[in-house]
Amino acid sequence: MQVITKNNAQFDVEGQKYRKEAVEFLQFDENTEITFYNLYQFENTSKVALEQIQHALFDTEKLSFIETIPAADYTFRYRQVTGQYNENEQMMNEMIQHILGLSEVKVFHSKVVTLNHVSQDQGQKFENYLINPVENTVIAMDEPPFEIHPSSTTELEEVSGFTEMTQAELLDLGKHFSMDLDDLRFCQTYFKSENRNPNLTELKVIDTYWSDHCRHTTFNTQIDIVTIDAGQYEPLFKAALNDYLEKRAQLGRTDRPITLMDLGTIQSRYLRENGILDNVEISPEVNACALEIKVDVDGTEEDWILYFKNETHNHPTEIEPFGGASTCVGGGVRDPLSGRSWVYQGMRISGAKDPNIPFEDTYPEKLPQRTISKRALEGNSDYANQIGLTGGYAEEIYHPGYEAKRLETGALISAAPKDHIVREAPVVGDKIILLGGRTGRDGLGAAVGSSQIQTEQSLENAGAEVQKGAAAIERKITRLFRREEATRLIKRCNDFGAGGISVAVGELADGLNIQLDDVPVKYPGMHGGEIALSESQERMAVVVAEKDIEAFLSYCTEEDVESTVIASVTENDRMQMTWAGQQIIDLSRSFLDSNGAAKHANAILTQPTSIFKNDVHSDTTWNEASLNAYMSTLNRAGQKAMAEQFDGSIGRASVLFPFGGRYRSTPELGMVSKLPVHGGKTTTTSGMAYGFDPYLSEQSPFHGGFYSVIESVSRMVALGFDYKDLRLSFQEFFENLKDDPKRWGKPMLSLLGANLAMSGLTLASIGGKDSMSGSFEDIDVPPTLLSFAVAQGHIDEVVSRPFKQVGSKVVLIENPLQDDFTIDLQKEKEIYETIHQLAKGDALLAASTVGFNGMLKDLIEMSYGNGISVQVSETLTNRLAEPLMGAFILELADDPATLLADIPYQVIGQTQADDIQIAGQNYSVQAIEAASNEVFASVFDQTENTARELPTTLSKTNASTTVDKTTKDVQAFIPVLYGTNGEFDLQFALEAAGFNCQMMVIADSSHEKFEQSIQVFIKHLKESQLLALPNGAVFGNQTDEEGRAWELILTRPDVRQAIEAHLQANRLITGNGAAFSALIRTGLIEFGEVTGHSAIRILPNKNGKFISDLYTGQVLSENSPFTKGQGNQTYTAPIATAFGRVDLGEASSKMKAHGQVVAGFKTYFAEENIDALTSPNGLVFGSISSFERSGEDLFQNVPSQGENQFLKQAFAYLQAK
Repeated sequence: MQVITKNNAQFDVEGQKYRKEAVEFLQFDENTEITFYNLYQFENTSKVALEQIQHALFDTEKLSFIETIPAADYTFRYRQVTGQYNENEQMMNEMIQHILGLSEVKVFHSKVVTLNHVSQDQGQKFENYLINPVENTVIAMDEPPFEIHPSSTTELEEVSGFTEMTQAELLDLGKHFSMDLDDLRFCQTYFKSENRNPNLTELKVIDTYWSDHCRHTTFNTQIDIVTIDAGQYEPLFKAALNDYLEKRAQLGRTDRPITLMDLGTIQSRYLRENGILDNVEISPEVNACALEIKVDVDGTEEDWILYFKNETHNHPTEIEPFGGASTCVGGGVRDPLSGRSWVYQGMRISGAKDPNIPFEDTYPEKLPQRTISKRALEGNSDYANQIGLTGGYAEEIYHPGYEAKRLETGALISAAPKDHIVREAPVVGDKIILLGGRTGRDGLGAAVGSSQIQTEQSLENAGAEVQKGAAAIERKITRLFRREEATRLIKRCNDFGAGGISVAVGELADGLNIQLDDVPVKYPGMHGGEIALSESQERMAVVVAEKDIEAFLSYCTEEDVESTVIASVTENDRMQMTWAGQQIIDLSRSFLDSNGAAKHANAILTQPTSIFKNDVHSDTTWNEASLNAYMSTLNRAGQKAMAEQFDGSIGRASVLFPFGGRYRSTPELGMVSKLPVHGGKTTTTSGMAYGFDPYLSEQSPFHGGFYSVIESVSRMVALGFDYKDLRLSFQEFFENLKDDPKRWGKPMLSLLGANLAMSGLTLASIGGKDSMSGSFEDIDVPPTLLSFAVAQGHIDEVVSRPFKQVGSKVVLIENPLQDDFTIDLQKEKEIYETIHQLAKGDALLAASTVGFNGMLKDLIEMSYGNGISVQVSETLTNRLAEPLMGAFILELADDPATLLADIPYQVIGQTQADDIQIAGQNYSVQAIEAASNEVFASVFDQTENTARELPTTLSKTNASTTVDKTTKDVQAFIPVLYGTNGEFDLQFALEAAGFNCQMMVIADSSHEKFEQSIQVFIKHLKESQLLALPNGAVFGNQTDEEGRAWELILTRPDVRQAIEAHLQANRLITGNGAAFSALIRTGLIEFGEVTGHSAIRILPNKNGKFISDLYTGQVLSENSPFTKGQGNQTYTAPIATAFGRVDLGEASSKMKAHGQVVAGFKTYFAEENIDALTSPNGLVFGSISSFERSGEDLFQNVPSQGENQFLKQAFAYLQAK
């Protein structure tokens, strides 16, 4: 049986989105029609069951059921490649099987696309544009549901004669591996000592262990000879090299080979040896960089661990942008998460060639740059937003070299109380528990590229090389790891990435007996080798003492985290795996840890031919045209349309919103948040900023590395942090080095430059990640060394970037370039100290760094946020675009001469409203911003309405009220559903309002567990005065509908009865986002009872775009306990949704007349500007905005419009009952 659906016009986001792409990017005619149909094929179902599914999962207000696909000019059908995670199918199957209880029913999903008013060539062009064969495959219109074929077990058979193979035979065998001939000979010697031949799976395991991804093969290559070319910078390069060599000697490391890894870590070793990095935690677990810090919790200092980590998924994102970028976030989160911490800050730095390049100019065998940028953004933001990661900063860097391979980097910060984390060595008898997702064929061999995906049949057998992530599963693990009673039972933990079980479990202890038959799998037919090497996402392995197994598994059950004991720690130092009664892997720990045969290379440090040349001529005349052109170049153009697709307010901890000022238009220099203190208040912050410029690094890798460090440190200083507290982490991305000494010289120069800067600042990089495959044919990525700087700080010292007031002085603090184009680092430290002291007071209003682009870019961006700019001194007109490294722009409230003491400065000018003045002429900053934003408007779907203020037209109803307060407890109940991500924000907001909170997880892993959970849900509801439904993409917002799973629960007869009793007792219900949508569709908003229908709907944003921003809300009606006494009051309304347009439909007149429209947006967001609605009796309240995310010390860079009082008023009402 099958069902075909088509979205109705106002919900047809997908069709509108791709028609826009066809017209703007593929140059199709304006009358082109593109329609998407969803085709669902059901197995093991009856007509009655199918009708039940249709009624439960499909909204006929939103879509229509179609009997047959209508004829069109061009038609094709496609589905996702099999063997990897398919969110649509997975979520639908879970809702059908676990919520509806139809356990035997299975659904298969595909899409049909029809195009009209196109030629056959155009139709094929669109198909080629849409279908990435790594992600999707075109299928016949009548193709039945696919099958996952059982795997051949030939990989488990002995490689006959391996120990006796000749060089030619080894080379032939090596075609299937990343190991070179020396590695294979090394293996040959090992297996001779074992008196046996390996099987193919064992060789794949070894290949994975020794891959560049897992063991940093390139960075550990021995550099035998280093040669410095003669020239101007020879003394500089020699000084940096000698600094490294002297530190090696002082540390007693001269007997060790010179490697890029040794060079990259020497400064941290040196400072640690000299007692300077005393807060860096040293542990056998290498989860992420870890700092021991003090955190203020309710006025008392506590010991915490602060983690930070950067991660890249360059190759996966290049070939499958959505999946590669989403797993970049997922994998990045799991690293610090495995340290048993809460991940709460995320930064994304990506690199691409110009995404505006026409489709026809796409490099052969490459995806269009526009497609990569758009789909990578969708994948990265989708995962981050679903898991509930705060998007603190996002930027895309543009350089032609990134056509060779995309840069996709994530950097994250997490933290946890130190006493929640136990670090103990595993002992014999300890058990290994696998947590989270199930194991499938997705990502097999991705670490070494050994999967040979050539045909549809091989796709079905081997899965896709790039995985897709399941954020909702990982969210469950984050909840589990926030429970101290659970984390204290974990001795050691490892996340699953490259190499799957063989690496993640294999690294936990020297001796292991792994039972692969016990590993939960996604589908039958996998052999043991696939299970061992699968890189399926969202999995963790933990070591737990045998005596603690029962308790730990019980916590997993409470959080609905699938957990299975799969291995034991043994006394022999071997990794042994058994499957189907046979031992299929048996390898010694010492052999695996050897990393294979030693590699050797030479490096030549070449001289730059041109340096510090940006794209602006020194004699440029500044006028309206040149200013617009300057700010419309790729690396200066506005990127808010991209960055606003990351949730900047979730977590209820963002001290700085990503874009500052009343217009939220000035991009900040980094991200700053409060520490994730559970249930308490804190003044402790953490921050991160990065530094890198591709064009400077291309001109001189040495100076690129040097100034990456300077820029990351300077940005943190400008944000208010003390530079002495900073710890760094590097992300290296270079071309394939081959055997070319000049190519090897590039990363060495970058690291030498970075080391020289760190040495002068007495700082160190304590972590990092390298990727050395940035080449495609004759194209290379620019030498890329990203420096990430992290520190803790104080809430009162945070400084934001937008200009704050008219009439203040703006100054430039410059550290002039020396003859070798470095800067005096002693002077830089003095500048840092001065700025930090200013940050502790009130005189420093705004701060920004200046870099390779010169000060003009920064002056203009500082002007965007509040519509306040500067009158630029004419003495600086000719220097506006000059590279100024390590320089700062400061807005000061008092006399600079007094504030800056002995620090040299130049007065740039005085701030003024609206316009920037250059050479006596005023230019509209708003006009410059509009031109700058237009560059990526099409690529990143800029919001069409650019009006900055749009008064609401909704009627206002006011009523005065007083509330009698008593002292009785008021209980709020927060149920957590699969995909929920706002439960903790809601809990903390409710507790701040006075509520006691009860939280429970509704289990979804089986129908039996789900039914048991519903009975607990009803019990808690009876005991509570407020039902608070948290936001989140519950069940992945399937079927393309926000909050569908909540609706299925609320309309159950038993739950419906409990809700009726709850409301009859004049108790309250609230929810926002997805939960708000469910409250609407159940009838609770429109009618005040569960009717199962409503004329109101929440529509997707234009183009289906997720938007995170801060808007001004206003209370319009007091006809609810949530809004009582707040008539006309305004509030800052955090928005973070892809569904933001409220359509009252036929209920519009009634809702407005009865005062059920209780809040709206003063600034433009959507057509009717509705934020919040209530039921006729006011007991049910829901909103578009995430009202629970308001709180003390948040969003300091955006002028507050007031804090909503919704929960406080609800508490007062219930307390008075």
